[in-house]
Amino acid sequence: MKLIFVLFSLLVISVLIVSCSSAPTITKVTSLVPLSDVDKKTTKNGITIEVEPVNPTNLNKYPILTPTVTYQESGILGPVEKQWLVPNVLGGLTFALNITNNTGHIVKMADSDVGITISGTDAAKLSKEQIKQQWAASFATNNQVLASQSAIIYSAIEQAPYWDENLKVLPGKTLKAFVTFDVALQEGIGEASLAIYDLVTNTDEAGNPIERTNFAFNLKEVTTTVSNQ
Repeated sequence: MKLIFVLFSLLVISVLIVSCSSAPTITKVTSLVPLSDVDKKTTKNGITIEVEPVNPTNLNKYPILTPTVTYQESGILGPVEKQWLVPNVLGGLTFALNITNNTGHIVKMADSDVGITISGTDAAKLSKEQIKQQWAASFATNNQVLASQSAIIYSAIEQAPYWDENLKVLPGKTLKAFVTFDVALQEGIGEASLAIYDLVTNTDEAGNPIERTNFAFNLKEVTTTVSNQ
């Protein structure tokens, strides 16, 4: 009987040790999500725009934003492959936009723009060059070990279709474009409004704009707790 008690005690202790050693890591993930279906996807004058905020939980959908770099980690474990999110690792708030063109003519981003207002304050949109500059500053301070892999990260930035005046959508096609703003994606960000201004939705026979359309998407903060188990 005493032996059974001892064995049972050892079993309980073993379970407690395993439980403690495999305790899940709890982290908070913040994102801005559309307030309604209309704020997620809307159609005006032959153009359909779908908005999806990019956050750590859906990065696998956007491999262009997560270039893989290899480097020596402390010189002990040898080369370790790490994935780094191009804009968001530096705090940028990023959105993926699907723009579908059913106007019958080419839709160009030239002379149009996209912006975001958060709690009444406008945030600056980052260009590819500005994102590169942020990375260069980060290499010099926090991520010196990645500096040797800067070419991979810069190449990924160049390849990603960030919103600029050179983008265009052919008739009957859908373009995926990314836009990054100079604001941290963090708890307490509150509500926001993403707006697209002066998108040309109709032209005359000579191709001159005769109709421009604005789009607005209202968003709210959602912060969830994520466990690694």
